[in-house]
Amino acid sequence: MIAPRALALGILPWIIVALAGCGGGGLPSFDYISITPDDFAARPGDNIQFRAYGRYNNNPAGRDITDKVTWSSSDPSVGAVTPQGMFVAVGEGVCQISAGYRNLPPATTEVTVAAPGLLPTADWYPLGFGYRWTYTGTQVNPGQVGPAQEITLTILITKQVVREGLVWWELTISGSDPGAPPRYMYIRHDEDGMVEWLSDEEPVHRLKDPLIEGHNWLDPNSAEHRFTIESTTDAVVVPAGSFDNCIRLREHEGRGDPPFDVVAWFAQGVGIVKEQTWVEDQMIEEQELVSVEFGPP
Repeated sequence: MIAPRALALGILPWIIVALAGCGGGGLPSFDYISITPDDFAARPGDNIQFRAYGRYNNNPAGRDITDKVTWSSSDPSVGAVTPQGMFVAVGEGVCQISAGYRNLPPATTEVTVAAPGLLPTADWYPLGFGYRWTYTGTQVNPGQVGPAQEITLTILITKQVVREGLVWWELTISGSDPGAPPRYMYIRHDEDGMVEWLSDEEPVHRLKDPLIEGHNWLDPNSAEHRFTIESTTDAVVVPAGSFDNCIRLREHEGRGDPPFDVVAWFAQGVGIVKEQTWVEDQMIEEQELVSVEFGPP
């Protein structure tokens, strides 16, 4: 049996080491700190969550200390930041966002805030926090026996993220299978149209100005991936209601095996109200809008 005094003497050095590692004040010591995202461009109204990490020179792994640093903005009239690291773009200009921790040099990143200008497709796919689209439809496999499989789809916007120096809306896509992990898609509007970025693809204009019948364009990454506005006057009836003057967009993906087409109908002020997937002359999937909610749940 170890004597109480001997046990205490054995534990004491470990307590001293632990306190030294925490700086004696309950906060860990680091060699430097870093913050993400790096320098980027935003628009007034954008909201981006910054993260701060404590790091060691001999260990690239970092520890999230977002709630332990002191956040500040060099110009709150351009961009403000909350004590929790949430950045809010306010007005045009450039500001530096900094995170200070104890006596270490602060980590800083630069944000450029610019007015959005003309966004010709913004009203054809509204974007905002809490926006939710719910779809239902059928999926048909060629040659299948029995009724078509009913499928559902929910698209929800929960946050904005920075990718390649620009702010995007992150859309979470979940389907009929509760066990399947959600998929993600990123959308933003620019002066040329609506840019879509899937998780495993390069960004591409899914809808592009001018919004006139016959306008067509190619995916800059592939001549086999093309888009055509087939109509701007379609009337569409789906469970969510009746919509007039819809844009009918055909997307042809020639890189598939076999090649396939996706036909989507955009209603002004709503987004996509119906979408069909075709392989050769057979429709294998259809989605129709059931409901749409604009605003936090």
